[in-house]
Amino acid sequence: MGCFLILLAVFALNSYHVQGNDWLQNYENGIKEYFELYGPQDFPEKEYPQQFKHPPFVCPDMKPSPTVPTSVHYVKAADIKVVAALGDSLTTAIAANASNVLGVPFEYRQLSWSIGGYGTYEDVITLANIIKVFNPDVIGPAPKMTLNSKPALLNETGFNLAVTGANTYEFPDQTRHLIDTFKNFSGMNYNEDWKLLTILIGNNDLCDYCKNKTLFSVESFIHNLTVALDMLYEEMPRMLVNLVEILPLEGLRDLKKRNLRLFASKVILLVFDFATGQFHRTEGAY
Repeated sequence: MGCFLILLAVFALNSYHVQGNDWLQNYENGIKEYFELYGPQDFPEKEYPQQFKHPPFVCPDMKPSPTVPTSVHYVKAADIKVVAALGDSLTTAIAANASNVLGVPFEYRQLSWSIGGYGTYEDVITLANIIKVFNPDVIGPAPKMTLNSKPALLNETGFNLAVTGANTYEFPDQTRHLIDTFKNFSGMNYNEDWKLLTILIGNNDLCDYCKNKTLFSVESFIHNLTVALDMLYEEMPRMLVNLVEILPLEGLRDLKKRNLRLFASKVILLVFDFATGQFHRTEGAY
């Protein structure tokens, strides 16, 4: 049944023609070829050996401050009570631990580099797991995997409130969601607890720039990020904001037309159809 739905999705994508767009036609053909070659084939080299452990994390100072700091300049790792993350698929970790193409629509939030809470630091190196070394009771690391485009509960996402495919013009709304979630969360002291928020947003703007040079312009990026940061400054007490620079995308230009990794980078279009029974097209980067 699964193979039938995948083939049906391939057929639907291949039949959805965009006139005059040779690149898109090549892409669609490449997706079809990718499925024919690999389908549900597993890639076990993506998986850690069962007994693999990273060396223990050692730091000379593991203790919290004797009193709660009143300035961010004096906050130590052990003082952080809450971790959170905002952004796009680089933070939702979509397909990050997929061993075959059928795992592409799943968001492996528990393994996300900035807020994944799977196991311990020795299991998976994430910023949240590093903070857990200093404060095992830290609130917010993402505990579970979610499915793209499906609503998820806070006990699944933790405070990983990133959205796959997000652009910067949507980021103020994402920030508002975080602020409201924190205000309504009874498990923290909103005014007193120190919070660490990691933000990575903007790569989709670069990929979408040619579609709308105003909406995805540098000026728009700066404006929307400034609006979001001002919201945090005005409403979120005791927060350390870790703003991460977007990744360089120049290497994408070097990919060949028939490079299957390029096709695989958007294979979520097909698997979304397989997972939800719906078909849609989007040309943004994920």
